[in-house]
Amino acid sequence: MRLSVLSCVVWLLPVAALAQSRGVALYERGEYVKARRSLETELRSQKLGERERATARLYLAASLHELGLASETWTQLEELARNHPDQPVNPALFPPEFVALAGEARRQVEAERAPPPPVETKPPEPPQVTPWETPAEPEEPEAPAASGRSRLLPEVFGFMDPVGKSVGVGGGLTYGSGSFEVGARALLGTQVGAGLQVGLVLGDGAFRPHLALRGTAVPGLSAYGGGPVVGARFALGSLTALVDVGAELFKVSDAGYRSFAMTASAGVGFDLLSP
Repeated sequence: MRLSVLSCVVWLLPVAALAQSRGVALYERGEYVKARRSLETELRSQKLGERERATARLYLAASLHELGLASETWTQLEELARNHPDQPVNPALFPPEFVALAGEARRQVEAERAPPPPVETKPPEPPQVTPWETPAEPEEPEAPAASGRSRLLPEVFGFMDPVGKSVGVGGGLTYGSGSFEVGARALLGTQVGAGLQVGLVLGDGAFRPHLALRGTAVPGLSAYGGGPVVGARFALGSLTALVDVGAELFKVSDAGYRSFAMTASAGVGFDLLSP
């Protein structure tokens, strides 16, 4: 029993070290300059294992790519292909053009390792083509897979309405695929409310602008309405920070209650489908 536990701990040590990599965390937050410096420092360490060294070099190449340093990116990708040919480049974590560049570097390194073709004593004869046959055209390489993926985020947030001077907390569940998002939310403030939101998350970096339309109902006041929402999403690994500002017009049966609300909300969500 003790031997099994010890084996699991030894196996998990590299994973724990990778999870604590400061350079990888900085890349995922979009801080590419700091990520480059941190990852270069990690690669100079003699204590870094082969698995962690391969991951650090991959994220260093991705940071250089985001900084527009094409020559240095290619150098790191060649080094990765030579010393760590089994290191995967996940298209769900990196931009499509970077995934394609990594594949090209790997193919070039593999071609360098291939033995030279045997020397022929005489030139090959051209193939005989009958008049009714046409040579087959070479197949074009397939494009790399898109980086968009599905996500499911339970969310908690706080909100305030400076017009009505009210505050509260809420929770929700958002499903997204690529740039599209749809979610439901519940509001616990002066009155209990419920809402539905449909929108777009733009870009694929750590910072992503957010545009949406929101509908809200406050059953206790017989108030129903909706309006536009603008905000941003900040990727923090499996966590996503949420910041939104919305303006909504309401149809209210109580004449003494306002028909316009402007809300600001901030919170965090956890991606249940994160790899």
